[in-house]
Amino acid sequence: VPPDASSSQIKQSYLALAKLYDSRMEGGRRSREFNEIARAWMVLSDARLRERYDRQLEQWEAERRMREKMMEEEMRWVEEQRAQGMTGSDNKFTKDLVYNKKM
Repeated sequence: VPPDASSSQIKQSYLALAKLYDSRMEGGRRSREFNEIARAWMVLSDARLRERYDRQLEQWEAERRMREKMMEEEMRWVEEQRAQGMTGSDNKFTKDLVYNKKM
């Protein structure tokens, strides 16, 4: 459901998905998907938990955007160093194993 979904939209989506995945029970065990749907319903149907989830989601998005920006700046810096004629042995990032894994 979209982030601005109403409680009735959430309930309709939950019931449709629950019906679909509950019918896939294998030997009396519910599927992993059904359990995930049930957990999502528990969070999204409770206003306090949903508000907490929304705040956490905003924080995750902000952290993701910050990581992307840092990577772009690092790449720009490396390109500038290459343009200035620095070799790989002069560049501290090429020696850094963690940095090389990101590349």
